Amino acid sequence: MHAVARHAQDETVAGIIITAAMTGLRMGEVLELRWRDVHFSESVVHVQRSYAAGLGVSSPKGRRGRSVPLADQVARVLARLGQRERFTGRDALISATPTGEHVDPATLRTRYAAARDVAAQDDPRTAPHHLSRPAALLREPLRCFGY
Repeated sequence: MHAVARHAQDETVAGIIITAAMTGLRMGEVLELRWRDVHFSESVVHVQRSYAAGLGVSSPKGRRGRSVPLADQVARVLARLGQRERFTGRDALISATPTGEHVDPATLRTRYAAARDVAAQDDPRTAPHHLSRPAALLREPLRCFGY
């Protein structure tokens, strides 16, 4: 996943890839994460909402929120995103576009696929069939990106 994230078009997409892979969150859950949901001191992310293009914000699958561990690698990625100039208030989206809106899921899938393909050229072990093995252990985050 790190190889794919390194080839992502921008830091936000890289952050989404790492967060999804390391937490097992679904794409809509990652897209709706807000700074108030991340508790660095407790090393936990509270998943309360999900986002779907055309449908907007809703409760996560299962209709219940949950808490997931915040791995050190994810905490570092999120901390870097938190250093940007805009959209860092408690209610701001972590994976905000330059205008502060939700990242479009279709655009994200396209950017993920492009980064994955470049990473696979550099290292054949990042081809989709290789990525899916460790991803299965992480609640299949690749599935949320359409693979």
